[in-house]
Amino acid sequence: MKLYTAQFRYSGSDRIDITARTPDKYGKLFAPPWSLVSDYKHDIIDEDEYTDRYSDVLLHAIGSNPALWVKFLELESATLVCYCRASAFCHRFVAVEFCKIMCKTKAIKHLGERMLPTWEVKK
Repeated sequence: MKLYTAQFRYSGSDRIDITARTPDKYGKLFAPPWSLVSDYKHDIIDEDEYTDRYSDVLLHAIGSNPALWVKFLELESATLVCYCRASAFCHRFVAVEFCKIMCKTKAIKHLGERMLPTWEVKK
């Protein structure tokens, strides 16, 4: 699987919204709960605590819907998107590392952050 990350405005056909309010069926595997997002945004937890708690969320999501996880892994390409800046700590990067660890039997290659065209980037 070719796995990419991008900011929310990315609109390719392999786009998977992994925000807390995602309507995307695959995105629900990766969506963090609002309580986790809020704790991080309000400096209640740091990046390490966020990563630990988010990893637990991912494990639970996969365990709750293993068939959807298998279908996700069968995708040729996926781009995980959220609202965070490309240079910021973000759950989409944690999700990529999680996928690589969980899928040792399947080649998952993170091919980096998809860059938006410069005319789409807000200054």
